[in-house]
Order: sequence, then structure tokens, then C-alpha cells
Amino acid sequence: MFLLSCKGMRRLVLLSAWLFLLGILMQLLMHAGLPGSPIVLSFVPYVGFFAILVSPLILLSTVVISLLPGDAEKMQSCKR
Repeated sequence: MFLLSCKGMRRLVLLSAWLFLLGILMQLLMHAGLPGSPIVLSFVPYVGFFAILVSPLILLSTVVISLLPGDAEKMQSCKR
């Protein structure tokens, strides 16, 4: 069974937030007219879209893992 510590849970939540913000920033840069080569212009929106899609999946998996019976008891001792 995968046991998630308090620190690990915080790291996954922060990773999810940073990925979401990175994806939003990349999309905004593309719409603002990011100068660069055509290869970069065709690569950046897909990376941003991928980051926006992956961030909620990481957050949801963190919630599901923390609700498992072994981890739920361990999470009771975390400072909120």
C-alpha cells in the first residue's frame, strides 16, 4: 500500500498548483504573441494544455490516496 506522508501530500498539492499556473501562463504567453521560431510556437500551447490537464489529475489522485484507510488515519495527525 502506498502511504503518503503529510510532507508528501503538501508537495503533490503544490506541484499541482504550479503545473496549473505554468499551463495558464504558457497559454497567455501564446495569445499575447510570443516571439520565436515556428517550432517553439507549435510546441508551447501543447505543453501548457498538458500541464493544465495533468494538474487536476495529480490533485485528485492525492485526495484519493489520502482517503485510503491506512492513510486516512495517518493524515489525522497532520497540522492543517
